[in-house]
Amino acid sequence: FAREVMSRHFGVKLTPRKLPNWPKLFDMASIDGTIVGEAVFFAPSEKRTIFLSGRLAHITEKVWLLEKTVAKTKFLVFGGDAEVPREWLKKYGKFASEIKFFAIADNVAIQLN
Repeated sequence: FAREVMSRHFGVKLTPRKLPNWPKLFDMASIDGTIVGEAVFFAPSEKRTIFLSGRLAHITEKVWLLEKTVAKTKFLVFGGDAEVPREWLKKYGKFASEIKFFAIADNVAIQLN
């Protein structure tokens, strides 16, 4: 679902793809590798404070991998609990300005940063 929404958003078909010389299969990438992204879903939880540090670390891992690519457009798209990426951006966003964060709401990508 995220792939369909983000393909519409960028106006190009995104598919699961490995970039040249990369061992990782990215969730979404354009055929020319200029756009690359990952999808993350966080289910809402009543134990939010217990899970928050692990979820923030998961985002950090995705950001780190995306930063290492040569893609012009790098993004993360989130489903579920959009407060987690907002919290990450509040704490660490200034360190990852080249990564765009999106949340999916009502079948549309909403940029968070």
